[in-house]
Amino acid sequence: MLFGAVLAGGRSSRMGQDKALLELDGQSLLERAVMLLKSVGCDQILVSRNQPGFIQDSLRDKGPLGAVYSLLNAAQGQSQWLIIPVDMPALTVELMQLLVAAGQQHQQACYFNSSPLPLYLPDGQAARAVDYLLQQDKLAVQGLLSSLPARGLPCNHPQQLENLNYPGDWQRFSRQPELN
Repeated sequence: MLFGAVLAGGRSSRMGQDKALLELDGQSLLERAVMLLKSVGCDQILVSRNQPGFIQDSLRDKGPLGAVYSLLNAAQGQSQWLIIPVDMPALTVELMQLLVAAGQQHQQACYFNSSPLPLYLPDGQAARAVDYLLQQDKLAVQGLLSSLPARGLPCNHPQQLENLNYPGDWQRFSRQPELN
C-alpha cells in the first residue's frame, strides 16, 4: 500500500500568507498536491496541517520532520510513503512515479539529489529513525536521509523541484504557464 502525504503545516512566514491556499487556475496548492498524489496512484492520502480535519503535528515546532513523525504515527508506521511539500507545485506525476519506482526497486528511501523533499520511504522503519532524530532535536529531513539506507536520484528538470517560499517566487512561478 502506498500512502501519499502532503506537508502543509508550515507557518508560511516568508510568503506572508498560507502557501497551501495560494491558487493556480482556481485550485489551491493543497488541492493540486492531493490531486498529484492521487494521479501517482497513492492508495491513501494524508495531509499534515495544523488545523482541524488534518493530521496535526503531535510535536510542535519540529518542522517537516515533526510532520513526518505525526504522519507515520497516524498510519501506525505501515506501508510505503510518498511525501511531498505543498509548496512545490511544479512536481509532475512522471517525476513522482520515477521516485516511487526507484524506491521500490532498491527498497530504500529515495529523494532527488538537489532536495530532500519529495521523499519516498519504503516502509515504516523510518519511524524509529525519525523518533530518534527528534529526541536529539535534529530536525532536518537531510538528517533522516543520512540515518537510513537512502538513494539520491538525479533530476533532469530541476525547475520541477522549485520550492516557493517568498512572494517573488510565487509571482515568478505563477507567470510560467508551461509549469502550471
